[in-house]
Amino acid sequence: MKLTPFSDESVLGIDIGTCSIKVVETKFSAGKPVALRAASAEIDLSKVTDPKGKWEAYVGALKEIISRNKITAKTAVIGVPNTAVALDMTRSPKKNPGPGGMPFEGREVETCAQPFEWMNAGGGAEKGTLLTTADRGAVIDRFEIVRDAGLVPVIADINIFAVLNAYLPSDVTAVKGLVFVLDIGAGTTEMAVLRGGLLMAVRTVFLAGNNFTVALQRELDVPAPAAEASKKKHGLLALVKAGEYAAAEGPGTALEKGYAVKIADLLAERVDQVSAEIRRTVAYYADKAPGLDTRVARLVLTGGSAGLPGLAEYLGAEFGVPVEIFRPLKTFDSSHLADKAGEDLPCFAVAAGLSMRRWPRERASLFVAVNLLPKALRRRSNPVPGIIGYLLLAAALTVGYYQYKAFHARINSEMLKHKAEVSFLKIKMAKVKETVSIKKAAKQQEPAAVKGKMKAAVKTDSYAYLKKLAISGVFTDSSGASAILSGPGGSYIVKNGKMFDESGKAVQGVSASITKKLLVLSAGGKKYEITIPK
Repeated sequence: MKLTPFSDESVLGIDIGTCSIKVVETKFSAGKPVALRAASAEIDLSKVTDPKGKWEAYVGALKEIISRNKITAKTAVIGVPNTAVALDMTRSPKKNPGPGGMPFEGREVETCAQPFEWMNAGGGAEKGTLLTTADRGAVIDRFEIVRDAGLVPVIADINIFAVLNAYLPSDVTAVKGLVFVLDIGAGTTEMAVLRGGLLMAVRTVFLAGNNFTVALQRELDVPAPAAEASKKKHGLLALVKAGEYAAAEGPGTALEKGYAVKIADLLAERVDQVSAEIRRTVAYYADKAPGLDTRVARLVLTGGSAGLPGLAEYLGAEFGVPVEIFRPLKTFDSSHLADKAGEDLPCFAVAAGLSMRRWPRERASLFVAVNLLPKALRRRSNPVPGIIGYLLLAAALTVGYYQYKAFHARINSEMLKHKAEVSFLKIKMAKVKETVSIKKAAKQQEPAAVKGKMKAAVKTDSYAYLKKLAISGVFTDSSGASAILSGPGGSYIVKNGKMFDESGKAVQGVSASITKKLLVLSAGGKKYEITIPK
């Protein structure tokens, strides 16, 4: 699924869990995910006895989340639990696993095969195919819940893949040894084993938050709400902070301390079972590759039960490694987030990872873009908005290009025109200066007798000097054609049928007309024709 130009559409990642629904609405700005809203709702199924009632509870909870948080997203990405999916990393894809080889035997399945790179048991990177087989019923159940809540599901991803897509890329590629990512939910703990930034294995441990609560309820003989409250209040703190509990004073302190220690001991028994699964996994890889560094290098906790008080400290002491509680919304731009409290909650890891499936840029990612939604249910992308967007962009660029060319041509034309006018004026001034200089020199050098003869000639024929005039230049402006004349007696300008001397006064008795080839001066009943040079 791709974003179209000018699209600011947000997407809603929806994690449908055993006892709750968690959503994260995300859009993208400058290639970075922006968290708009993060919300969750608890679902009480204790009084639900039929599938229809369960469906109504989930749909009602999702509608309530959308309405209460004013979520505007119309498209959604849904998560599928690992218990409903079988993964097979192989060098050569199997088109048909054959009888007895198909997971979820007796049920309809949805399969897909995509290129994938993983870390084998010997510590070597391999490239091949990831074969994914999902229980179609589990996928469709979640599809119908989301659809009936008024949204359009477009992708169905695997929960643990969503967590890892939100967690990576990070510095995990530089970590020596094994990295265990534990998504501790209500019903199961999904475990992903990484080495060198590549996936080695995915496992499911059927021990999580609900098991902790049931154990407390049974051993302490208290109702489920009281057991849940005690679990969230005390957790494992009495074991990891025993000194602080021993130093506590005040009325009822001893009773409270004893109660907290008992809770911690009960929870520790269950957490130790998860630790045992981690150790079994480490032993398996150590046996496969004796020379490989298979020590536990880091634990990453996420999910609704990851925030159990004292859990991170307890596991850190158990394995002697740093334990990170992954808070996915810390990696987002959360400036638009309405409820800032969601930033610190690890329970949004699956929903955040699902919402990142709309990332519009290519990025280094550990996992392929798995989509387990049956093809018949996938929304076909409407090409019209994209085509319109591209056409508008192309039209805008084309119009802008031709406008620029026209503007540039107009500027060049104006510049050439002004350059020609300046050049013409320079020539005109040079001619005028030359004429004035010649006139002054002639007056200084000619003898008095010649001057007397010229005066006599003027008296006898006052327009004879017109014969000696020559055309210095011809130009055209808004008023018509004009010419510059020069001769021994000075310079003149012919314009609008008249001749003007250097002082701008019209020469009396002289009229003029200009054609393409001739300048005709009329004076004293005579005509003087001057050929216009080409």
